[in-house]
Amino acid sequence: MTNNNDNVLNPTKEAVENNTNTNTEDVEIKKISRLRKTIAKKMSISKTVIPEVTLMDEVDITNLVALRTQMKPVAQEKGIKLTYMAFIAKAVVLALKEYPVFNASFDDEKEELIIKNYINLGIAIDTKDGLIVPNIKNVDNLTVLELAKEIHTLSVNTVERKLQLPQLQKGTFTLSNFGAIDITYGTPIINHPELAILGIGKIVKKPIVKNGEIVVADMLPLSLAIDHRIIDGADGGRLLKKIKELLNDVKTLENDFTAL
Repeated sequence: MTNNNDNVLNPTKEAVENNTNTNTEDVEIKKISRLRKTIAKKMSISKTVIPEVTLMDEVDITNLVALRTQMKPVAQEKGIKLTYMAFIAKAVVLALKEYPVFNASFDDEKEELIIKNYINLGIAIDTKDGLIVPNIKNVDNLTVLELAKEIHTLSVNTVERKLQLPQLQKGTFTLSNFGAIDITYGTPIINHPELAILGIGKIVKKPIVKNGEIVVADMLPLSLAIDHRIIDGADGGRLLKKIKELLNDVKTLENDFTAL
């Protein structure tokens, strides 16, 4: 009696040849672009070299939603599109100033930590050519409106392939907005040699308990990925907590609009 499994486990030479001689009409072979090769290389380095840990939480941004609604007309008068990303970027910049290790990089060969005295904020942008991460230089002292303008300009130039090479170099921390494609949570991959990246999910209205009552709040999911070689989970939690505080109690962010 013949066992059919033998044919699968020990295929004949003829069977192998028949299997590999695929009709070329059944497949389409495409060369990947130089950009895609670069992306693949960087992602491979990130996943093979970095022991990555992702911390996830959500924050009530009901007050932030109200602040944006209030300030949108002011921004429009200046020709600026005021997005939530600008507020989040500002909160991240303030948090990085308090926890500068997240704005550092690690030299794998020399095994040295390089602390940056500047913040070049990377923005992951989805294009037809793939995910590109240009950065805005020296965002340390930019206001929310200035960040909104810079982010919009950077996005347009990226999609239209008008980026300059320096805009793709020397980033220190990256934001990835997968909420733009209707995703709530994700595990963003660190942009090596950076040490962390913040993923931003879509804003969702949810019932929460506030002051002993059930209310509907605007909730923002956040995913912070860190390089566990350099940053401990507890420190990652502290940075995420600081970002949440700034987005929840918007008094600090409001200061950017007091002179308007």
